[in-house]
Amino acid sequence: MTPFKKNLQRFFILFFSTLSVGIIIVGVNRAKKVPTLGEAPTPLTPTPDQGTAGTPGTMVAGTTVSITGKTYQTPYGNVTAAIQVKDGKVVGVTMPQVPNSPPSIYAESYLVDQAIKAGGANIQGVSGATYTSLAFKSSLESAIAQAKTQGQTITTGTASTGSSAVAPGPKPSVPLQYRGDDDDEGEEWDD
Repeated sequence: MTPFKKNLQRFFILFFSTLSVGIIIVGVNRAKKVPTLGEAPTPLTPTPDQGTAGTPGTMVAGTTVSITGKTYQTPYGNVTAAIQVKDGKVVGVTMPQVPNSPPSIYAESYLVDQAIKAGGANIQGVSGATYTSLAFKSSLESAIAQAKTQGQTITTGTASTGSSAVAPGPKPSVPLQYRGDDDDEGEEWDD
């Protein structure tokens, strides 16, 4: 073997050894991060909507009250649900915080729609956005619990009809282009 080939062989051995050690270090650091849902404290008092009568904590009939649930942390970002309650019914649901990942952004409208149709936290979630769905449901449950502790009587069911049953619909899923199933994509989202 010529000296050039020996030096080239040493270079490749050193290069790939260093690269392997770097990959192992990154893998160990990622493995230490536990993908659990953590809680962040949020205010417990509702705020009345635009110009409605009453003070926080005082519920007036015919008043729409907004309540924000606890913030839950996912591996991809924080999730928060907020509800609007009027006369004991959930009339509106929003997600003030959504992780900035394609599956989460795609799932937001489906999760909100499911919560409004259910009139509560009895939702299916979205396939492909499991962490976001679980965190949204937990935050929604905490918002409903806060409403109940503040004197609201929440009736579950469709907000417009007051029915207690929700007809099961097709379970939405994240399109394949966002799942990272395509080998051509460089970044994989597994939310």
